[in-house]
Amino acid sequence: MTTADKIALFSAIGGWVSGIGTLLAVIISLYLANRRAKVRLKCDAGERIIITQGAHPDAENQPGVAITITNLTALPVTITTLGWACGKKNYWHQMLGDPESARLPKRLEYGEQGFFWISLAGKEETWFEGFAQQLKERGANPKKMKVSVSTSSGGVFRFTPDKELLKRFITAFAKI
Repeated sequence: MTTADKIALFSAIGGWVSGIGTLLAVIISLYLANRRAKVRLKCDAGERIIITQGAHPDAENQPGVAITITNLTALPVTITTLGWACGKKNYWHQMLGDPESARLPKRLEYGEQGFFWISLAGKEETWFEGFAQQLKERGANPKKMKVSVSTSSGGVFRFTPDKELLKRFITAFAKI
């Protein structure tokens, strides 16, 4: 094989390698451009107490259920509904109207949190008992209670509440 033949052979191999590299680059770029970013949320739900800032000694602390949702996705997410789910068939939409709570729909940018508050001031026991009664009527198991979060993109996420909050549901259910 002469030097001219070797140069022609390496030139042909180089053309094939660059063609395959270009094809792989196009396939990878199309894959990256067409994949959808997966929505990731973090949720914390539990019994909390709001302490009024600068309150004088006579002020009362406000008990309630706090639901905090954090957007872990690089894209903005809009929370459209909050509720409680127990199994596949049982769902309760949670109405929010307390001034301490964020309003729905709530748009969350990356890393931003939404704070949703359900005040139990003056109805701490009756709220759980009423919920437990509805669970019993529907034959639902309070141990399967989840916080349900819906987004504007159609995603529904379910999160387990704190152990203490779950225990309150179970205790109220056992009393009925």
